[in-house]
Amino acid sequence: MKNSLRAHNTLRLQSSCESLDSFDSVERLQQCLQWSQRFSAEALVLGYGSNVVLPAFYPGMVLFNRIMGTEVISETDDHVHVVVGAGENWHAFVEQCMHQQWYGLENLASIPGSVGAAPVQNIGAYGVDVSQWLIQCEVFCRETRQCYHLSAVECGFGYRSSIFKQAKKGKLVILRVHFLLNKRPQLQLTYPSLIRYVAENRLPQTPLSIFNAVVAIRGMRLPRVEQIGNAGSFFVNPIISQVQFDELIARFSCAFDHYVLPDKRVKLFAGQLLKLLGWQTVRRNGFSLYSKNALILTHDGEGSQSECLQFAKNLQDSVRGVFGVSLTIEPEVITGITEPVSC
Repeated sequence: MKNSLRAHNTLRLQSSCESLDSFDSVERLQQCLQWSQRFSAEALVLGYGSNVVLPAFYPGMVLFNRIMGTEVISETDDHVHVVVGAGENWHAFVEQCMHQQWYGLENLASIPGSVGAAPVQNIGAYGVDVSQWLIQCEVFCRETRQCYHLSAVECGFGYRSSIFKQAKKGKLVILRVHFLLNKRPQLQLTYPSLIRYVAENRLPQTPLSIFNAVVAIRGMRLPRVEQIGNAGSFFVNPIISQVQFDELIARFSCAFDHYVLPDKRVKLFAGQLLKLLGWQTVRRNGFSLYSKNALILTHDGEGSQSECLQFAKNLQDSVRGVFGVSLTIEPEVITGITEPVSC
């Protein structure tokens, strides 16, 4: 297969592209973008391929962001301003924060992918979103070939969303990410499953304990990408109004796990909805839902993007048909050629 991408996407889909390269500086990025102009599609920039659904063939160059490094910009008795290269591994950075006693990101441990991918999805877990700690992003504009800074407000963060996923999708390359972290612990212990784990294991309420608890919980509930192809959470947990939630409870006798947000809307858990409908026992074209967590779509065969998306559509239609709740795919679905290209 021409320039196979199977080892470069954690879902392990059959995929390939015209050309592969990487960059570790703005100058190298500009060179690669210049070279990529000979192909029919714009260059696709990836981190570690952990949150994408790749097509059978991408008719352009695929570039891997490998801008590295962590630097302290300033610090006070209470806070530290840290800038991190977009190519750094996210979990390794969170782990580094624990060693340095920089606090705030411990709930986001063990999320696969790069630092640069974190703002795109506005990653979140156990009651914390990365946007709570991010203060700005250094970006490269592909249209103007200029670098500039975007404040957290300008990043347009929403629930699992940002300007990088919406209005500026494909137009900006994240180079570095700035965080303002605490030097004095301020625990975020509000999520039911995390509270329960800490209590059951009689853990001290410290940032390191929260970090270790999150790592343990995710280790029990999530498959390792080295062992089973997956892209993490495949669907965004749906958020509905209190009225919709009350109607759902009235219609069904089961207890729906939920989380009430500050604005009084209710977050449901997509994995539970799929589990209630029996989808964890179904396998099609190598795709199935993980036995320990139905929110994780796994792949252990030779499947393609089109087969993956067809399975996902079956899941979405089922949940909508029974519960009246819509599920949104969380990973970015990359447009390309759906049928394999022979080379």
